[in-house]
Amino acid sequence: MSEMTGRNDPAKVDAVAKALGRIPSGLFVVTARRGEEETSFLASWVMQAGFAPPAVTVGVGQTRPARAFMEPAGARFAISVIGADERRKLGPFFKPVGADPGALDALAVDRTPGGLAVVRGCLAWLECVTLRAMLSGDHVIVLGEVTRAVQARSGDPTVHVRPNGLDY
Repeated sequence: MSEMTGRNDPAKVDAVAKALGRIPSGLFVVTARRGEEETSFLASWVMQAGFAPPAVTVGVGQTRPARAFMEPAGARFAISVIGADERRKLGPFFKPVGADPGALDALAVDRTPGGLAVVRGCLAWLECVTLRAMLSGDHVIVLGEVTRAVQARSGDPTVHVRPNGLDY
């Protein structure tokens, strides 16, 4: 039986929010291109999803402009793995969705062989192609095959734990 059965019960919702918030995640900058247009966002829901072929999933909020860039099969996107020592670089991304579509402009970037922006100095980056996307409540889960990747340097990734798992 699901503990979310009483969705209108504030105590149960609070318990679920606190428990979900204890699930650690990283902080990643995701970029995508569509022709000459480019977009980026800060993601915390990125996870490896397969060995052969190597694959990842990315949770994208339904209202994020990046959804339209990443959702179609064959779309290309990149993930920058942000080091624990680089968290200060993420400031431009800590704004409401849509408030600053040019957040990536505030950072120095490099380009992958496929032309996608990645954060200069990040621990690693992955270039991906969308295999499929699936609606998941208020988010879309994008499954991407990793086509190229580089571990640029050693170090620990940023780990993020939220006090409330029902909000960023």
